[in-house]
Amino acid sequence: MRRIKAILSLFALAAVCCPAGCTNVTNIFETDERLHAQTLSGLEEQFITLDARAAVYNGGYERFEIPVELNISEIIAPIGENRFVVHRGDVRYASIGGSWEDNKSEYGIYTLGGEYRSLLPEYSTDDSSSFRTVILYCTDEYILYEKFVLNQFGSIAAAELSDLYLLKLDDMTEKRIYRFMQDHVPHAAICDNIVYWDKFDNSSGDENFTIVKYDIETGESKDFCKDVYRPIIYKNKPAFYVGDETFVSCAEPLFVSEEYGLTAKSLEIFPTGEMAYSYFGSTDGKDYTIMGYIKDGKPFNIFKTNGLVSVYSVDFADGCAVWSCSFPHWNCYMYPMFYSDKKKSVIVIEDKRGLYEGCIHDGKIYFIKRSNELYSQYEYVLVLDIDNIR
Repeated sequence: MRRIKAILSLFALAAVCCPAGCTNVTNIFETDERLHAQTLSGLEEQFITLDARAAVYNGGYERFEIPVELNISEIIAPIGENRFVVHRGDVRYASIGGSWEDNKSEYGIYTLGGEYRSLLPEYSTDDSSSFRTVILYCTDEYILYEKFVLNQFGSIAAAELSDLYLLKLDDMTEKRIYRFMQDHVPHAAICDNIVYWDKFDNSSGDENFTIVKYDIETGESKDFCKDVYRPIIYKNKPAFYVGDETFVSCAEPLFVSEEYGLTAKSLEIFPTGEMAYSYFGSTDGKDYTIMGYIKDGKPFNIFKTNGLVSVYSVDFADGCAVWSCSFPHWNCYMYPMFYSDKKKSVIVIEDKRGLYEGCIHDGKIYFIKRSNELYSQYEYVLVLDIDNIR
């Protein structure tokens, strides 16, 4: 396979080590399937395409401002067209002098350009205990969450019970479907009206996992299989991990990651059967990260970054991939970008440079921009229809 090393200097170059408010002019142009950027910094490039080409996006997209008064601090998951489960409020409130009981942070549903609806408080109390709610899994119909008892210091009380709840979104009814006897945040998934999660047991001195399944229609739960964990949905069937993170599923064929020098732990596996990966490496004392996906049963390396850039939250659907990046040593800003298998290209959108998080849902790509600080509030969302990519 011909490997095209297209230099994508524009992604972060002009802003690396650049304090907030600093401006740099970047001119973008394409020649010979390579995308270059002229910047004032002259620093080493951050991204290099490998098996992919590079291009500038020339289609249309929508922009939705996020009202600052909503104080949205985290996008949990998309649910339906232009709707998201979100977290709002300051999660650091209690750690800087407030009480857990007075913390007003909550989960809700936000519709772009429209309404906000409260779902669940993150912290709650009754006559004797304080609780924290953690959302585990979202679909367009259900939200699965766990409620933990907190100790007097605001940490999860390991000796107490925790409850697993299923919230139905159309009528906002909720039901407790399981009670855990230990401090363990399970991995969970929902498929064909069945909820799967892993429970942990070390009462015998050994660390053991068991998958539990819950039938939403009948309300019955039972142990499904032992010595497996991390349930996911793969090709519309439940799949799990065993032992040293080996991936097992009823769906075929399976990709044997070890044959290509990848570990199962590096894979992001999606319900459609698409598998993307991101892994860290080092050669001749130079660190790097490679991100790609499994194409025709083999790895297809989309791009390589230098050691300053961390790639995470890869999302692959409808023939496109998006991801989030962090720059641990500086506030570094980049353009929104995605990969299109139809174009065989990493595609850059010439919008404002900044901190973007990406996701794909129902044929749309969403780029959610934060203020130019990690963990800050969101400013706006860019929405791009995949069908419009040409």
